[in-house]
Amino acid sequence: MMRHEEAFMSDNTNEYQVLLDVVRQNYASVVWTHKIQIKQADIYATRYRHLENINVILAAATSCGAVSIFADQDSFVLKIATVILSFITTAVTTYLKCFDLKAMEKQHKDAAEHFLVVRNELLHLIGEIHMQEKSVNELDEKFHGIEETLNALYLSAPSTTDDAVVAASIALGTNKDYTYTNDEIESRPTIIHFDYQGHSIEFHSDRGVFSKDSVDFGSRTLLDTVNLEGVKSVLDVGCGYGALSISLKMVYPNIAFDMVDVNRRAMELAKRTIEDYHLEDMHVYESNAYENVEKTFDMIISNPPIRAGKSVVTTILKESYSHLNKNGRLVIVIQKKQGAPSAKKCMEEVFGNAEVLKRNKGYYIIQSIK
Repeated sequence: MMRHEEAFMSDNTNEYQVLLDVVRQNYASVVWTHKIQIKQADIYATRYRHLENINVILAAATSCGAVSIFADQDSFVLKIATVILSFITTAVTTYLKCFDLKAMEKQHKDAAEHFLVVRNELLHLIGEIHMQEKSVNELDEKFHGIEETLNALYLSAPSTTDDAVVAASIALGTNKDYTYTNDEIESRPTIIHFDYQGHSIEFHSDRGVFSKDSVDFGSRTLLDTVNLEGVKSVLDVGCGYGALSISLKMVYPNIAFDMVDVNRRAMELAKRTIEDYHLEDMHVYESNAYENVEKTFDMIISNPPIRAGKSVVTTILKESYSHLNKNGRLVIVIQKKQGAPSAKKCMEEVFGNAEVLKRNKGYYIIQSIK
């Protein structure tokens, strides 16, 4: 009887832990997205201030005759300088009218505020899970309610730029920016055990990387679907700690893999796992999408970083074409609620074709062929 009770308690604890892992992944994504929206708002605010200052200075210079200090009143140089200043003033004024930077700043601030509300709700839910005063079903139902709100926010959030992503990365990773606690930022290495097609793999993992406690369901679905027969080279965009490439390398040892990411901690973890298994022809390097990618490949795979924003995902899809060999394939995994239909449409526009290879619990595996 005692063993039965212990087993029940163990199973119950595992259910809380599974829910906690999922909630924490969503929390990390929300923190990241919130910070990107804030940084995008800051970029537009700074740009507006600079242009306004330039406009004021130019208007003052042309109206009060400041240029005459450097040239005679009747000189040809004065006239040319005045015309140039007037032209620049008009250009700046036109830009400010065409691009309402204040409105764009407000859009991103409003989006950030919405994400902040969800972030606080998830943080409260994490506390409730730790306390275990409510049943797993009650907490799971609460999480799904938050998740519905979050998915709607992701779909409606304004697009961001690469500059905002970089600024957010610096703020969260380098300056900490009061977003994560020290406990969450500090390294706490762990090992993820993963079985794939007869291979038992131990991945190095740590805080600050995507799906730090287990290989995520989307990656598992892609691994179960993709076929690398006849492929000689693969590029893994947004490789993380290497779940996709290292797993595939175990099954296809003769294929060369390039793995790129912007998360340096994740890349170092991938390198450690590669070293553990003495894997050859695996190259891990930093690159924002294809920024530092110089070769072409037979296949590009990606579990794109949705939390980085729609513009980043779109870049990964569109620019893949120029990095594929003839008949090369792009294969991605993406959830329906996080933009699978839009991703498929984008791939169709770029490649002229896009096929859903598999649907599994809301995850789509989509392939395009060059």
